[in-house]
Amino acid sequence: MTPSPAKRTTQSQSLRAASRCDAPETVADIAAPLLFAAIALGIGWALRGMALDDPFITYRYAENLAAGRGFVYNEGERVLSTTTPLYALLLAVGWLLTPDLPALSNGIGVLSIWAGAWLLYRMARQFGRPAAGLVAGALYAAFPLLWLSLGFEVPLYLLLALLGFHLHFRGRTTLAAIPLGLATLTRFDGAIPAGVVFLLAGVQALRGGQCSATRRLWSGLGRPVLVYLAVMAPVLLWLTWYFGSPVPVTLGAKSAQTALGVTGFYAGTTFVQGALILAKAWFSQTPLYALLAAAALVGLAVALWRDRWALALVLWAALYGVGYHVLRVAPYHWYYAPFVPAGVLLAGLGVAWVGGTRGRGAAVRWGAGAILAAATLLALGISDYRIAEALRSDAPISPDRPDYKALPEAKTAVYQQVGEWLDANTPADADVGVTEVGVMGYYAKRRMVDFLGLLRPPVAQALARGDVAWALFHYQPDYLALTEVNPLYSYDIRRDEWFRAAYAPVQQFPDARFWGGPVTVYRRVVPRSAAQTVGALPASATPLRVRFGPAIQLLGYETAAEAVRPGQPLTITLYWQASAPVGDDVYAFVHLLGEHDIVIAQRDGVPCMGGCPTRGWQAGQIYADRVLLALPQTAYAPDRAVWEVGFFSPADGHRLPAYAESGAALGDHIRFGSVSVLPNAGDVPNPQDIRFEGKIALVGYDIDRRAATPGETLRITLYWKALASVDKDYTVFVHLLGEGADIWGQRDSMPQGGLAPTSAWQVGQIVRDEYEVRVKDEAPPLVCTLEVGLYDAATGTRLNVVDPDGHVRDNRALLAKVRIVR
Repeated sequence: MTPSPAKRTTQSQSLRAASRCDAPETVADIAAPLLFAAIALGIGWALRGMALDDPFITYRYAENLAAGRGFVYNEGERVLSTTTPLYALLLAVGWLLTPDLPALSNGIGVLSIWAGAWLLYRMARQFGRPAAGLVAGALYAAFPLLWLSLGFEVPLYLLLALLGFHLHFRGRTTLAAIPLGLATLTRFDGAIPAGVVFLLAGVQALRGGQCSATRRLWSGLGRPVLVYLAVMAPVLLWLTWYFGSPVPVTLGAKSAQTALGVTGFYAGTTFVQGALILAKAWFSQTPLYALLAAAALVGLAVALWRDRWALALVLWAALYGVGYHVLRVAPYHWYYAPFVPAGVLLAGLGVAWVGGTRGRGAAVRWGAGAILAAATLLALGISDYRIAEALRSDAPISPDRPDYKALPEAKTAVYQQVGEWLDANTPADADVGVTEVGVMGYYAKRRMVDFLGLLRPPVAQALARGDVAWALFHYQPDYLALTEVNPLYSYDIRRDEWFRAAYAPVQQFPDARFWGGPVTVYRRVVPRSAAQTVGALPASATPLRVRFGPAIQLLGYETAAEAVRPGQPLTITLYWQASAPVGDDVYAFVHLLGEHDIVIAQRDGVPCMGGCPTRGWQAGQIYADRVLLALPQTAYAPDRAVWEVGFFSPADGHRLPAYAESGAALGDHIRFGSVSVLPNAGDVPNPQDIRFEGKIALVGYDIDRRAATPGETLRITLYWKALASVDKDYTVFVHLLGEGADIWGQRDSMPQGGLAPTSAWQVGQIVRDEYEVRVKDEAPPLVCTLEVGLYDAATGTRLNVVDPDGHVRDNRALLAKVRIVR
């Protein structure tokens, strides 16, 4: 029941009363923890098997430590990638009891949620609000955001922070410093609730007492802070000794990801937008969340009016939210869990105010409060049910669902399959590259290279400068495990000709539930290119001695072959030497130029495939830069090509000037060598195998010339093959595609001008199909790409290009390049 204003005590009076003794235990005191346990255990059982990707990074640290391999992710690499070192140490101890760390972590989470609910009840009861505490605890135990964080350190972190507040409210701030220190070691933003408690303790110490102000500040604030620091010091000092710094490298990686727009929601989502996305998702599941929000608003008014002790948790949530917003932290759903304690406490106060009164109308108010409590708990229960339903469902969860971001992604099961396959089928010393490293890395038990920078600082540095493919080219892992959708985030690695030549798919893992699937494992089939220094230019190399800018010299080069065919890899080794420190990084460009200066293949970036940034070059040292290229399968042949090499600034694209050994200016590049591009063997020119939805294949093409002026006509011959019966007549499009998707010449027509409709083709028949494409009169000088495909004239829908396994790659084929000259 709500006491009358005359009987209310101030917060300081309550604290003094709490420090002397507790009120006698009541039936509610016994029933509350049982109720919370029933809720937590029931939901925990329903969500058994819950797994998210990120916690598995911490699991691997814990397992390696317990197994004697050190507190590392990759054995021998002392890099702090877990953001929760204390939790990793706790799990390492737990590994001695059970090696099933995912289940152990989930169990810790369930117990932490139950204990956190009980602490909320105890705090509210201490201040004479047991009904508010009962509601708040029940809401906490059922809150879906906490269950979506199962497996993380988050539930334990919240428990430790709540224990710190509870002990402070009981007048034992020095003792509270212990769980607050442990909370900070669990998550470094634990410094926020610790700061709130110490702020309250300092204010309380300054308000008065019989001792001097200095003594009050020491006992009320100084001693707790000292204990807090003493709790953290051993671990922080050990982390500094072991890693060189107690700061996880993931902070830099997350900052770089933020710049790229990588978040746990959608590209570029801000922290505030993420909160709104979650709220919208929950409201789409049930409008009862409106009652929860209303109860929390009423509770905030109650806290401002009479229960100001509750504002301590509100201050924690507010500072946390402001901090994450100001720092522009990339949002993930578990980042919002620290808002839950304050939110449910306010909701509990609101419900208790609605239901708590004496005298006339008491029964009605009590009934209204009970209904409101049941409705808010039901809202959370509906969301928990949706989570359990998503975990058990065999059907894919559509990203178009309004509550999609409030549900667990169905990817950990297929990631586990991939990891277990890698463990069973790859050499023990192999390294594996992935974009999401958690689950796959844990089960693979291999040295991992993650392309989002969580394990290695140089990768995060490359991401910060916008180079998302740097890690792949630099480390060139033995194996890759990539998703079908966004395999390397914003870089479509499947269009990279070197990747297609260097890696071959060896196993695929489909999962209809995972929107990003299937996951394909690739094996590297060419030697790794590594940064290498040599004492002198090898005798087998061709000398050049060209200077770029003031300090970089190209001493010479070597090529592995003087002839290549479309689809084949090609290697050139460039020998660089710096006459003085280079200063800022500059990138090298290596182009293979064909007829009419058309780029056939290229590699632009940090020299040595990312392995030897120019800022680190030592004066006089010679660097052997082995560059791997691959010609596109669609490259035109025959052709005669030369090498073009130079340097440019990644900041503005400005090229460094080139000079001959005599000092004569050479422009901004050097051309040298000769490479013959030979045609592949086949019955038609430029043989291809470009499949359009398994019905039709483009098996070859030809073009009468590679350069044209505006107004001239190009003659293009396409060779089609029917792979199956075609039940529809498709239109062929042939475009000269310029930059920005501009079309500078086109011809759309039925095959052979309508004389050979696709519906009349026989399976296995090769159809020769000729087109004349006129270059537009207004076309500027540029290089165009020959774009070819088929579409349904009735609907305008293009046929998709698919790989041999039926996966969609594009909706057009990009063939030879044509230069338009004036």
